Amino acid sequence: MQPHYAIPVGSQVWWLGFVFLIVYSAGIWWWSKSPRVKNRRLWERVWGIMIFASWMSAEIFMAYKGWWRLNNDLPLQLCGISNLLSISVLLFREKRFFIPLFFWGTVGGIQALLTPQVTAGNHPLLIAEYYVYHTSIILVPLYMIRVHGWRLKRYDWLKALLYNNLLLVPIFGVNLWLGANYMYLIEPPHVDNPLIIGEWPYYILGFEAAALLHYYFLSVLFRAHWKPAPALELVNAKN
Repeated sequence: MQPHYAIPVGSQVWWLGFVFLIVYSAGIWWWSKSPRVKNRRLWERVWGIMIFASWMSAEIFMAYKGWWRLNNDLPLQLCGISNLLSISVLLFREKRFFIPLFFWGTVGGIQALLTPQVTAGNHPLLIAEYYVYHTSIILVPLYMIRVHGWRLKRYDWLKALLYNNLLLVPIFGVNLWLGANYMYLIEPPHVDNPLIIGEWPYYILGFEAAALLHYYFLSVLFRAHWKPAPALELVNAKN
């Protein structure tokens, strides 16, 4: 198994990750606004397949190298779960996954990009895949808001927080069974992040408080200010 690789904040790789974020986001933003996209449903599926292919290429590569481990590489981190949700939303328009994807993906993806830790090691392919899926879990729910007018209700942030906590018990059990650290329930991630305070279990309480504040802020921000693009209404009706 490859050791976890914490990308140093301010390093060349860290800055290249943000360049990728900007370019990827700009491309999706242009696409989301363009009325020239005739078969939007097809392109959403292509996007979903591309994210899936990126993830699977990393999994296959690790298996080929003999690095893949049950206690490290299952998609049981919150961002890994969000990655599966984003793929499902794009391929099948699973609206029931929108609430957890929006909150988990936006908050988890931003934190992961600010203080990145690649759990699979420091190979360039694995680092690239890390940035693809952490950027995607931010962009997919924003795309659905922008293009399809999906909206947050007043207490959806509380639902997302409840879903978080419902996951803790089974994943903690998986951790004990496999000797794993999914969702960092056994020990904190080894990154320089001000949200990580204290040792076990106190840093988990800090995660809970941070999630509550982030989720509430995002709920207020998006419910108050994000409106669908009128130019896309006809396109959405056709697709």
